[in-house]
Amino acid sequence: MTFTIRGGGDLQYALAHLDRLKHLVELDRAELEVASLRDDLRVQIVARIARNQARVDEIAATVRAFRGW
Repeated sequence: MTFTIRGGGDLQYALAHLDRLKHLVELDRAELEVASLRDDLRVQIVARIARNQARVDEIAATVRAFRGW
């Protein structure tokens, strides 16, 4: 995209357009950061579920062992 400077009006337009593009880039970065945090949380939640399931399995095995006594 090219801009010509005539009496400053086009320069004003160019600066406003650049500000808008800067804002869009900042929004994209924020969205990427949120997506990354969401992925990190998802990994943590899956790991916690796996640990809890392992505990449940251990308790169930203990209960089965006592029932067999």
